[in-house]
Amino acid sequence: MTSSYQYNGWGDKVQQTVGGQTSTFTLDIGTVLTEVLAVEQGGSTIHMLPGLGEASNGDWRYYHTDPLGSVRLLSNGTGQITNRFSYTPFGAPEAPPTPLPFASFTGEPTEAATGLLYLRARHYHPALGLALFLGLGSASRAQGTALPMNTQVHQKLKGAGLLLALSP
Repeated sequence: MTSSYQYNGWGDKVQQTVGGQTSTFTLDIGTVLTEVLAVEQGGSTIHMLPGLGEASNGDWRYYHTDPLGSVRLLSNGTGQITNRFSYTPFGAPEAPPTPLPFASFTGEPTEAATGLLYLRARHYHPALGLALFLGLGSASRAQGTALPMNTQVHQKLKGAGLLLALSP
């Protein structure tokens, strides 16, 4: 699976294409750490209240987190629990329900297609225990410059069926 990413001048991910599916992010850059406010994908939009929940088609799903910030439960507007989540110590979902919420392990965004967590300066693959640095500094990320990858990391990614590439 091939993935490509686009970043703004601050190094925040503003668009990604994973397996041919493009997602565009609306960001709040006025906070200490940039927060995603909405994701547009395939004509539909998911709206976010960072740390609280997400809405799709007007239906809100509220996050219930543990002290680490990982989403453990989702509830609907009436307070009924709709999903339960558990994670391995390094963040891989255990028997992940479909779909995972936008924010999952440590409250960070997860790409459903690849299983990667977006940790702003890097992506993290919880099942492999690897942090993937897709650029060095905001200028190179904004320009889409890829860094040479350690051969051991490359082999793990290849074995996991992941091919990461930055958009030109």
